[in-house]
Amino acid sequence: MIYLDNAATTEMTPEVRAAARMANEVYGNAHALNEEGRKAREKIDKARRDIAFEIGAEDGEVYFTSGATEGNNWCIRGAVEAWMEGRERGTSSVTSLRSVPPSPIGEGKNSDADNSPFPNVLPHIITDEAEHHSVLNVVKALVERGLCEATYLPVDEKSGEVRTSDVENAIKDNTILVSVMMVNNETGVLNPVWEIGDILKERDILFHVDATQALGKLFIDVNDIGCHMLTASGHKFHAGKGRGITYIRNGAAVANLMEGGAQQLGRRPGTEDVTAAVCMAEALKNERAFCEWGGLSGMTDEMIAGIADIPDARINGEPCAEGGIVSVGFKDVENEALITMLENRGVICSAGSACTAGTAESSHVLRAMKVPEEYLHGTVRLSAGALNTRDEVRQAMRILKECVEMLREMGGR
Repeated sequence: MIYLDNAATTEMTPEVRAAARMANEVYGNAHALNEEGRKAREKIDKARRDIAFEIGAEDGEVYFTSGATEGNNWCIRGAVEAWMEGRERGTSSVTSLRSVPPSPIGEGKNSDADNSPFPNVLPHIITDEAEHHSVLNVVKALVERGLCEATYLPVDEKSGEVRTSDVENAIKDNTILVSVMMVNNETGVLNPVWEIGDILKERDILFHVDATQALGKLFIDVNDIGCHMLTASGHKFHAGKGRGITYIRNGAAVANLMEGGAQQLGRRPGTEDVTAAVCMAEALKNERAFCEWGGLSGMTDEMIAGIADIPDARINGEPCAEGGIVSVGFKDVENEALITMLENRGVICSAGSACTAGTAESSHVLRAMKVPEEYLHGTVRLSAGALNTRDEVRQAMRILKECVEMLREMGGR
């Protein structure tokens, strides 16, 4: 089998499996005042330091979560709730509070709210039409509940990127948050997050970056980007499922998503998963080393070269293929038939995001890019990872060409 669906999830590497076995021997609760608890705390603290180093953060700015979906909910909901709390206290800054007294979103109103400097004003969020559903649906839910207003920016039809000029033009007096992903999970398009960060640096606006498809594959320094929040999932960089990282800059006013115990500086309650933290630190270090010597870029080059040899093939997004992701549409081919034929030949890929698989709707990302209908329904996503080789990618591209040719002879189905 040649697995080219790494954007959906990745297999744990042998190094991470070994780290997991060792971490599993440390079974204590990291907050217990005994020797086993101390061992667990040391593992957690070291993993947090190592991850913070990889992204240029302070140790106390990295939190362990269940994944990027939780992280995205935390960052967006937390920004809105913190702003609401600040409004009720007569303050407006979104970047000057270390923490915010928690209360459920939409509650905590008091009779002094009408006397605040911002009566009857909802916070405003800027995001874009090609974001992951764990961002889009959070914003949609907050808007539907009357807790914020939002602007959904279009993306460039050719490149698939968010335009910095659109971000700047969308900013209003009540804008509190901009949320833009670093690398698109369906197309591999790299958004200009550094330029967006520069725009927001002089403004009192939080910046959230979903780096799920970028962490470990691209150099990330949260200070260079200028983001206040950054999220990722461990299973996208060979660290295992059900675990993630959320960076929240010290001083950013972001309320807690959950309330509970005092774990993780009182910001993310629940007993820490020592194995998850250790695996993510180990995987992130290995992933970065693999990408730095060109392993991922080499396989991406093989995919693009193989696609160039197939007539009537359209790569979606330009430039693209960051994070080892290539989205390609084939004219006169149905992607479901192509994916099935490829799997029967030992090549695994997908049509797009696994989070919308089985739904009747076509990709909202490709729709936002206005991909022509004749290519839209023939689009597949190929995504390489650290456990692939250039030889097997070349072999997969030969099989892809044969399958496309066969389907076209059969009428595309």
